[in-house]
Amino acid sequence: MGQIITMLPKIRVHIKNQLKQLPIILFLLPSLCGFLLFYLVPFVAGIGYALTDNPINGKFVGLENIVGLFKNKAFLLALKNTMAFMIPSVFLSSVLPLLLALPLLRTVLCPKAVKTMFVSPIAVPAATIVLFWQIFFDDNGVMNHMLTDLHIKPLDWINGQWGIAVAVIVFLWKNLGYNMIIYTVGLTNIPAEYYEAAEIDGAGLFRKFTHITLPGLVPTIFFIITISIVNCFKIFREIYLLFGRNPNENVYMLQNFMNNMFLELNYPKLTSAAYVITAFITLVLLATYVIEKKASENYF
Repeated sequence: MGQIITMLPKIRVHIKNQLKQLPIILFLLPSLCGFLLFYLVPFVAGIGYALTDNPINGKFVGLENIVGLFKNKAFLLALKNTMAFMIPSVFLSSVLPLLLALPLLRTVLCPKAVKTMFVSPIAVPAATIVLFWQIFFDDNGVMNHMLTDLHIKPLDWINGQWGIAVAVIVFLWKNLGYNMIIYTVGLTNIPAEYYEAAEIDGAGLFRKFTHITLPGLVPTIFFIITISIVNCFKIFREIYLLFGRNPNENVYMLQNFMNNMFLELNYPKLTSAAYVITAFITLVLLATYVIEKKASENYF
């Protein structure tokens, strides 16, 4: 009994600390419920579709649906085009914003207005974006008029082999500004004393960039690579509106494949493709995390 009495103050402090966390939990609860209801539960429930040959009274087929995907010509084409789109998109959306952020950080001419201008594409509705790019890359659009003025033969940007390039341009236009702002935050977190010490030692711009700026931006760079990879799989609206439901084989993406499977009510293929893509993204992100951790250890 005496031990219980001596523990009462500690119990009261513990209860008070837990009650302080209650408002935070209540604020997070709606988001958690929404995540469980609209994301996690359907994702887990879809396992049943991926392991059967039919959504209604289907027969268990194990991994046959997943194996069958890699024999499906439409899926392989979509996978190839998605990789051809993702690799340059992730690379350019990681490098170009840094090249923009470096001079922006030192400019004194309306920096807030410039940042707002670069971030504004995120707030523009997808339909408006697509309308602009359709006009720009149309057969009689702005781009072909510019080529004609340079005595270059006009190109079929939307329906030809340049479709992937158009998709990459749209992706960069939408994401460059946001990534640039993240880089500016990362650059401001690098202590100015490092640059001052390097200048005293006679280091030039290139050595300061390679020995101070890049090492200091390692976490930022890998964060941007991560969100760029994820964003590559979230550009369905723009691809769908720009190229249509059944685009030519040069721009037929995984999003188009999955959308067509949904419209055909082919849930086994749809869910199997979803799990394959999820596994791929997870492996890529884990590899990115491991590389980032080793890079940080080597630099710091």
